[in-house]
Amino acid sequence: MKKKISFTLVALSIIATTTTFTGCKSAAQKEVAAQNDVVEARTDLKEAKKDLADQKEASAEEWEAFKADAKIRIAENNKRILELKAKINDPKSTHNEIYAKKIANLEQKNKDMSISMENYENNKSSDWQVFKRTFNQDMDQLGKALNDMVTEN
Repeated sequence: MKKKISFTLVALSIIATTTTFTGCKSAAQKEVAAQNDVVEARTDLKEAKKDLADQKEASAEEWEAFKADAKIRIAENNKRILELKAKINDPKSTHNEIYAKKIANLEQKNKDMSISMENYENNKSSDWQVFKRTFNQDMDQLGKALNDMVTEN
């Protein structure tokens, strides 16, 4: 019985020792694995940069759709501006000079937005996502300002 127990213990210790030594990597193996990880990370980084560069330029369809939408929004703003100008020309309205200055300011911003859209060059050196986000934010602010003017007037 003692022989059976000691034989089992010896066998288990041999298995444990073998597993420990075969499971551990040498320093050289760890270094090679780390170098492979670095090479893989650099490749992933290059691919990510390439994907980002490809996203800077809008597709032709996306650009045309954005441009058409922007022209519609600018035309709607012009229509509101004309309506506001007509209202301040009404002899019953008060504060005409103040409103006229505000309307002129909004009209100039609308023209600037139109110029900005027309001058944008859709190529890889320009950042499409940033332009689109900024342009839409500015248009939303201009639309809100025009709505506020209608409410004030």
